[in-house]
Amino acid sequence: MGFLPWLKDNFLGAAVIGFIIMAIRIISRKIFNTSFEGKHEALFFLIGWAGLTLIGAVAKHEFRTPPQNIVFPPAQSEAVPNLKCQIDGVAIQPNGSNSPDTWMQFGLKIVNDGSPSVAWKWKARVEFSTGGSIESTAPENPTIGSQILNGQTNFIPAEYYLPNSLVEKPIERGAGKVGWVGFVFADPNYSIQDINAIGSRYFLSFEDCRGRVTTAIFTNKTKLWGKLP
Repeated sequence: MGFLPWLKDNFLGAAVIGFIIMAIRIISRKIFNTSFEGKHEALFFLIGWAGLTLIGAVAKHEFRTPPQNIVFPPAQSEAVPNLKCQIDGVAIQPNGSNSPDTWMQFGLKIVNDGSPSVAWKWKARVEFSTGGSIESTAPENPTIGSQILNGQTNFIPAEYYLPNSLVEKPIERGAGKVGWVGFVFADPNYSIQDINAIGSRYFLSFEDCRGRVTTAIFTNKTKLWGKLP
């Protein structure tokens, strides 16, 4: 950039610096009673004006020019879990020998292709083909599960109970978990025969660590009495 274009862009700053030099010269003359010859007076003004102008230009560049060659990394979306659930089977039986309540047990596979997450707040809902529904929340600490296969009762260890195991240890990315979860339905308006009726739909749901809900659905197409098909 040439001198004249620069002066045009910075005329106000140059004029202010000139007034400052004149004020300094007048004050010094009054205080120290000094005087310069004409050429020395002009030289003093030019040197002072050039020096202050240079300082102002450097300061303007330092504080107003944005930093160069700084590359900010692109914003990355926060990783979230992505839990998926498959119901392998459902077993329905009385909740005890003389109990009017119904015990429903799900056999499940859960996989995760997102960030690590627990699975908790397990719920089940039964929707009847005739209308209406009932809900239940999974108990926290069952001691054992069971299934009837070929007329024999097979017991499932409690460590495969998913509401406990998946709240204590999250499912890692790319990993999965096999296990079971059970629910007690104690609504006197619906018997075990109503719950086990063909056409009833069973909704299983749970939440991940961010509160997102995963739901799986199973439709009763045959009687599910006491077994995991």
